[in-house]
Amino acid sequence: MAVNLTARQQAIVDYVTDYHQAHHCSPTSREVAEHFGIAPTASANHLKAIVKKGAMVKIVSATGQARGWRAP
Repeated sequence: MAVNLTARQQAIVDYVTDYHQAHHCSPTSREVAEHFGIAPTASANHLKAIVKKGAMVKIVSATGQARGWRAP
């Protein structure tokens, strides 16, 4: 399924994927914000939009806490 992402959203997906391959865990939304030079709120909003579009899935622990993102 093709997902219609903005250029920034695609860059974030690529960064999260590369980060996960290098570190075996997802970056925090703060790390995403620092990497792209944007506010943490903007980073969180981009990540929410990417999940909503189906390009990534939010990983949630058994207790309901966010633990990162991964490809669907």
